[in-house]
Amino acid sequence: MLWIVCFAMFFGGLAHADPFDIDLSATDAKTNVIQNPNPDISFVADFLAGNHAALYQVGDAIHRPVYLREIEIDGVGYVSPYAKGTFVVSFGEDGDMDVEEANTDIFELPASFDLKLGKMLVDTETLNPLHQHAIPFVDRPLVLQHLFGEEGLKTVGANLSWIVPNPWDHYVLLSGTYGVNNNDDANTTALYGGDKKSMVTNLHLMSSWDLNDKTYLNVNASGVFAPLSDGSLTRIYLADFLVRYAPNPYSNALTFLNGVSFSHENPFQSGAFDSYGFYDYLGWQFSPRWRAGVRYDQTHDPAANTNYPGDEREYSAILSFYPTETNYLRVQYARHELPGSNTWENKIWLQLDFTVGPHQPHMAL
Repeated sequence: MLWIVCFAMFFGGLAHADPFDIDLSATDAKTNVIQNPNPDISFVADFLAGNHAALYQVGDAIHRPVYLREIEIDGVGYVSPYAKGTFVVSFGEDGDMDVEEANTDIFELPASFDLKLGKMLVDTETLNPLHQHAIPFVDRPLVLQHLFGEEGLKTVGANLSWIVPNPWDHYVLLSGTYGVNNNDDANTTALYGGDKKSMVTNLHLMSSWDLNDKTYLNVNASGVFAPLSDGSLTRIYLADFLVRYAPNPYSNALTFLNGVSFSHENPFQSGAFDSYGFYDYLGWQFSPRWRAGVRYDQTHDPAANTNYPGDEREYSAILSFYPTETNYLRVQYARHELPGSNTWENKIWLQLDFTVGPHQPHMAL
């Protein structure tokens, strides 16, 4: 981790010749790094209960009917007036540890550039940069599970983002990520088939519009490219759009999220194939503490994909109770068609998620 901190201190020094000569009134970030050098540390616990169909995923061990999915420890703080550090470590029920994030974000670079270095969640679309407890359903959509697994796409590398200037003064963010392919040995994902030298590249374009004083629209488009050890190139294209209408953000809001994906992949190095999928989610916060939602998933993979051959569909209904902003109890039911068959199964989850400490709020979904 030392090299991450060194990079942050180094670039912070470039941005400001004398790191001790700081205008305390310039920005809140600069004031905060002087007044509060200690990081904000929080703990998140995620418990699941459910039937066999709900708790068993392709490639996973069979879980107990009630189990601790993960405990997450988050640390966020400023390492200089111009760089912020993030550390996220999770522990499973069996004590397995995973470093989910360990990066420094260097901001206030010239021409509105931002540089992130270290291990990070890749900003492919709306859901991938979010940790499991921050999404509004128990499981990720089927198409994202097939592509990147339950934990999403992560990499160790660099992300460079740029707020694109334009004559309309409209928010447009262009970013690129380059790092190692951490899914090279995950044989249930689209990026399987690489080796320790495999790299992954992501190009991402995002924009946002305020449609009126109560409604906004976010749009994402990404391309993920990963060369495999046999010389083939996996290509994944993703797009989504999110519309949120909030007459009262505290007690009455509607969210619609649609995501689509098309991929050309060869995870088993036995012949490349194309697959696609999409999901639609509609969520309604109808009181300060209650939220309901429905989701539809559909994927298509050819017979060459031995993990998910054929068509797969799922209908989900979600009900969540939030005693506070960062703690919730959730029940979810899904009617799931197994890949390549007319066999249906019922999934039922009960999720308990609670946070201790100053955890930063996530995007409202």
